[in-house]
Amino acid sequence: MNAVASSQIAMNAVASSQIAVNTIINNSGFLNIVISSSTAMSAIASSSTAMSAIASSSTAMSAIASSSTAILAISKSRVNLQAFNKAIWDNRLDSKLETTLLNSSSFTRTFNYQSDSWIKSNTGTNVGAYSQGDVITKPNKIFILKYTTNSDNGTITINADGFVQTGTDGNGSGSPGTFPGIVSHYDSELTCYRRVYFGKVNVQISTTGDYYYGDIFTAK
Repeated sequence: MNAVASSQIAMNAVASSQIAVNTIINNSGFLNIVISSSTAMSAIASSSTAMSAIASSSTAMSAIASSSTAILAISKSRVNLQAFNKAIWDNRLDSKLETTLLNSSSFTRTFNYQSDSWIKSNTGTNVGAYSQGDVITKPNKIFILKYTTNSDNGTITINADGFVQTGTDGNGSGSPGTFPGIVSHYDSELTCYRRVYFGKVNVQISTTGDYYYGDIFTAK
């Protein structure tokens, strides 16, 4: 199994096979080898077949949650299952660069990452908070935006380089929202994680809640 786990070709074949993935999940020795191998986890994380099987197994989920190698591989994959979201994104949060707190019913936040250093232009009236029209500049690099609202029923819209996604937090009962792949709903809060590489990002939140937290992190 060590030889298989270290081979990208072999692991790609394994990850696409339901039978093979189930065999790994049901064998603790095999599972430990796979979650400790970046090569193996890269293949697993890129396979919807493998990820679906893992998400339905409490044993596999528990093992992966304790492996930084596994979590990091999953977080870099295009295959994003809601079962992994909060652990995935929180694991990738490195250095917090900015934090916002805005007491308002809705706001629009624009980030423009183009300069050599962070520059904040705050045109709002709230001391220590950002208001509509604020601009942040940052060099091109990978970073993560994390927004949280206490609303029982809110909406987040993110526009990054012309790509728009909108999601709602459901009904406040703790059920997942409708933001595909990058929303985590817990304790009647709506949290949105968005990995952005460069360019302009517009964030809009409209909700019945009365506070918002917007954190910007560099990514591991």
